[in-house]
Amino acid sequence: MDNSFSYMRNSKDGENGHHNNEFNDEPGWDDNESPDLSELRNLFETELGAMYCIENALVEAWPNLIKYATSPTLTETLTDHLQCTYKHVAKLFEIHSLLGKDIKQRECETVKSILRQAEDVISHSRKGLVRDAAIILVAKKIEHYEISIYDTLYAYAMILGEKKVACMLNQNLEDEKRTDLNLTAVSASFINPNTI
Repeated sequence: MDNSFSYMRNSKDGENGHHNNEFNDEPGWDDNESPDLSELRNLFETELGAMYCIENALVEAWPNLIKYATSPTLTETLTDHLQCTYKHVAKLFEIHSLLGKDIKQRECETVKSILRQAEDVISHSRKGLVRDAAIILVAKKIEHYEISIYDTLYAYAMILGEKKVACMLNQNLEDEKRTDLNLTAVSASFINPNTI
């Protein structure tokens, strides 16, 4: 795990009126947070827990997509992202440790629904191009869902002054965006409507 970053937050104004944005080991919150920020922090921590559960669920589900994919390029793309997902789980666990909070685990019905759809699609499609196309569809749905959550969590972290956490969330976000683009490229490279 990369520990090259240290905790960063906006400190109180110095004598010259400028904010000090230096890295340090203190958490980015204090006892003087406004009620609105306190509620936002609670929402932030709850959604972090949900994201942790989502990534763990995908660690278990993603291998099935890999198993039933037939295109070597698709298989490679899915396999690469599974490795990223393991890292995402570890990074989210580290974020909770940095915040000094227990993980607020919460089931995500949206992802469970997408995964159930994946099982249905795989079981009812022929092996080959059509099944690969279906797998890409399901994988991209998952990626778009994760992108929307990570993007929002990043924004919350910045508002709350949790800049190191924001940096770590942005790393996960960029991984999801890259996988989405790779899936689009795979789809464009081998799915020809005239051959279906």
